[in-house]
Amino acid sequence: MTQTILSQTCVILFMMAVGLMAGRLGCLNETAQRALSAFLMSFSLPAAIFLSAEGPLTPERRTGTLWMLALSFGFFAVVFPLAVLLARRVSGPPGRGRLFAASLIFANVGLLGFPVADALFPESGLFYAAFFNLAFNLVFFSFGMRLFRPDGKMGSVKALITNPNLLATLAMLVFLVMDWHLPALIRQPVSLLGGLCSPLSLVLVGARLATFRPHELFAGRALKSAALLRLAGIPLAAIAVLWLLRPPLEVAMVMVVMSAMPVAANTVIAAQQAGAPSDFAAKAVALTSFLFPASLPLVLLLAQAVLA
Repeated sequence: MTQTILSQTCVILFMMAVGLMAGRLGCLNETAQRALSAFLMSFSLPAAIFLSAEGPLTPERRTGTLWMLALSFGFFAVVFPLAVLLARRVSGPPGRGRLFAASLIFANVGLLGFPVADALFPESGLFYAAFFNLAFNLVFFSFGMRLFRPDGKMGSVKALITNPNLLATLAMLVFLVMDWHLPALIRQPVSLLGGLCSPLSLVLVGARLATFRPHELFAGRALKSAALLRLAGIPLAAIAVLWLLRPPLEVAMVMVVMSAMPVAANTVIAAQQAGAPSDFAAKAVALTSFLFPASLPLVLLLAQAVLA
């Protein structure tokens, strides 16, 4: 496991470096990044989620699924109110405290969590990550919207039920329970589409880093606090809880991966649409994305030592 963690970290760094170079050279400017992000979230990631159900629903997978659902919803039930309480100590423009809370609650599950889980645990990593993503989407598009909107209103039901990743997860569950399989003629192109998700997601994250200079990312106490809690505090707390509960090891490790991801890029989009101070969200995404290649292997090695 240790060798796998270190080798896959090198792969992640390489793909992000390619994206950083592409961003610096102008091959992936902001317009191209938005288009690529929309493509990945609307087509490639749903295809990858759907195909993660390939294989029979074994007793081990059934048990792991129940554990993953319970842990995922429990994660948000605990982290959400704690983050809101901590946000009350954040000063600055109106709405900054709520964005601080969102930075702690919502991690980059889709563009980073999925490829990392898939790389580290090719058998079931993506499968279990899809259930964390299910909880993520349900919370983000309902209660989560209250953190971005000045009026504190929840998100619309339409935005929730039309989310491609949520629909792909539900379709995956139906195919899994019914033991249905795609015909080879359809499965092959869907597999190729889903296979684009991991490498292109990492390239995209690297390209986004090219728009910031390092010294700009470390300005402000709230920003540094959010990064420290997002990349270290929350994963360490998750490891402690998982050590007490003792779920199956692969489920526990996927949970650690999901909890250790940088801030979700969706927070920037939601903040912009709601008129909130999106610059804080953008810097939180960039800073945590810049630091996570160093923090992730340390967190995973610790988790392996504690949970194995």
